[in-house]
Parts: sequence; C-alpha cells; structure tokens
Amino acid sequence: MDKAELYEADVEKVIMDADAIEKAMPATSERASHPDNTHYVIHGTSTRGVTVYCKVCSNYHPQTGLFIEWKLTSFTHK
Repeated sequence: MDKAELYEADVEKVIMDADAIEKAMPATSERASHPDNTHYVIHGTSTRGVTVYCKVCSNYHPQTGLFIEWKLTSFTHK
C-alpha cells in the first residue's frame, strides 16, 4: 500500500474512526462461497488527514454458515 502512501495505521484509523459505513452489496459472484458474504465500504480519514475509503467483505464458511473473517479487498484515496 506504500505506493498510495497508505499504511497499516491508516487502515486501523479508518476502521476505528469511520465517518460512514455503507453496505455495498451481497457477494453474489460465482466465487462467493456463502450467500451471507457481504461487501461494505468504510469512509474515513488517514493519519495524514487525507480522505480515504476501504472495502471489506464478510466471509462465512460455505458448509456451516459460521462467520470466518473479514477480508480487506481494497484501500485507497477517495
């Protein structure tokens, strides 16, 4: 992420101090392993005061339906 001059501390700040969180869409692609997988967009400010956003996806087990993890799918300047 250093090409965009965004670092792990920026991801943490945006998630912890989010300006807004939007439910973007269910993960309905053929690669989605479970119908409850959902994409979210989190808007915030980097540690240097730049407006940024990240996209995360909830990930559920394909057979049991139990929550597994959050995946960070993108993080960039707005």
